Amino acid sequence: MKIKSFKKEKNNKYKIIFESGEDIVLYDDVIVKYNLLVNKTFDTNKLTEIIKYNSNLDAYYLSLKYISKKMRTKLEIRKYLEKKDIDSKTIDETINKLVNNKAINEDLYIQAFCNDQINFSNIGPNKIVSKLKDLGISKEKSIDYLNSINDSIWQNKINKIVDKKIKSNHNYSSYILKNKILNSLVNDGFDKSMVTDIINAKDISCDKNIIIKEYNKQKNKLSKKYDGEALEYQIKLKLRSKGFSNDEINNIKTGF
Repeated sequence: MKIKSFKKEKNNKYKIIFESGEDIVLYDDVIVKYNLLVNKTFDTNKLTEIIKYNSNLDAYYLSLKYISKKMRTKLEIRKYLEKKDIDSKTIDETINKLVNNKAINEDLYIQAFCNDQINFSNIGPNKIVSKLKDLGISKEKSIDYLNSINDSIWQNKINKIVDKKIKSNHNYSSYILKNKILNSLVNDGFDKSMVTDIINAKDISCDKNIIIKEYNKQKNKLSKKYDGEALEYQIKLKLRSKGFSNDEINNIKTGF
């Protein structure tokens, strides 16, 4: 095959036009590597080699552009290149090259990801590990870094979340509220024992208005079936089932 002409394209590419009328688009790096400005004639084996090298460059440059927007893991790069219909061997070679060139650095990625989650989210270490696992980061590597973070960081986050949930409570008894906060924080990845200790250290008292509201709700509902002492007994049973203590229930009676 013999090259007839070169036509400049975008993104450091050139269209190579052959005397046969066929054409291919190559990066300028490929043209330089194979000295195509001088060596304009070659066989099909050499063309296959050139195209393969150009495909590798294409995957590499696509990856660099993808990484330039934000740090990426090897798994993210792999999924991205698979969507570009790049073959698995080329993807493997590209990822190895990116790692060797330190364009992919999963240790730095873990640090940046964890710090972002600590500063800008309300999730705990267990959920961070899970998120990183979904991104292809091993559990062991994630835990190693998270273990270097002082417990006071997590304790401060938990305290802020608990205080906010207590302040915004308008419906639940102290008992139910504590359980809801505990379950919520554990589901969000915080250590159960740490959350429990912090909640137990809080003075979580139920707003009297919450009990009044629940009392009236139950009274309106149960008064269709009961009255007098039977009604009061049934209301008390319902309030206790919702986590209100006997003291809270008895104290509220003064409000009626």
